[in-house]
Amino acid sequence: KRSLNDSQFYSHRFLSGVSKSDDSVKENDGPASSQVDENVKKSKQIDDLMQYPMNRATRFVFLRTLPMKQQPELAHLDMEELGKRIEKLTESFCAKNEFRILDERSKTHLHFCGLTAAAWETLSEKIMDTQRVTNMICAGYGVSTNEQPLVTPSPWITRIALAFSWNKMNAVKRMANNMALDFGESMKSEVTIDTDSEYELKVNRCIYHEFFNHEQVPHLTKIFCALDESIFKVIDPDSYKIKFSLDSTLASGSDSCKFCLKKC
Repeated sequence: KRSLNDSQFYSHRFLSGVSKSDDSVKENDGPASSQVDENVKKSKQIDDLMQYPMNRATRFVFLRTLPMKQQPELAHLDMEELGKRIEKLTESFCAKNEFRILDERSKTHLHFCGLTAAAWETLSEKIMDTQRVTNMICAGYGVSTNEQPLVTPSPWITRIALAFSWNKMNAVKRMANNMALDFGESMKSEVTIDTDSEYELKVNRCIYHEFFNHEQVPHLTKIFCALDESIFKVIDPDSYKIKFSLDSTLASGSDSCKFCLKKC
């Protein structure tokens, strides 16, 4: 079984990126609602977002990894029709939140948000167990469930980066900087510590946190916290003498997310 974190998500984090972010998007902008109008007018920008090859690939993998067939409440339903509804709602959520698009990278982040919210709305209409619905969405992205809250490690990029670098600390710092570039204009981040032995990346604003709070499903933010954390969680302190920590996140109520790397 192919999961998104094995092939799609990580290429976003390391193979692309743009310039620094600003704080022109506010959490309370736009009309808040727990549901979305499927008939909301679509712009060319949203059409382009939905047709962008990486976003199409993301939907393809996610909808085929999402464990819908295994759920007794869905057994009598047409899986293809459920998938089409999720796709349609994805487009509608993105259209409703179009004001969050500030650059090319934010289109991809908004698509992840819309797809997740669409899956939540579609599945929670049929399945009353909200934790099970959350776990299903986690499975769609290759994230394990509550018993093991982080992504099952997919360490190939991290280990390749470390294997081909004499300076392991510099290698993981470059990875963190690439992740910050990938955030684009829809997030606000800054490097607050950058020495030979310690590095800290602070995220003060996050499109995922703002989007899911706005749509009244804040718990879904933690799925993406886990995906980001997994990039560095695979670093073994005993092998590489580098310790990673993510002690605070916006999703847990802190004023920022702090990605910390420290020689040990």
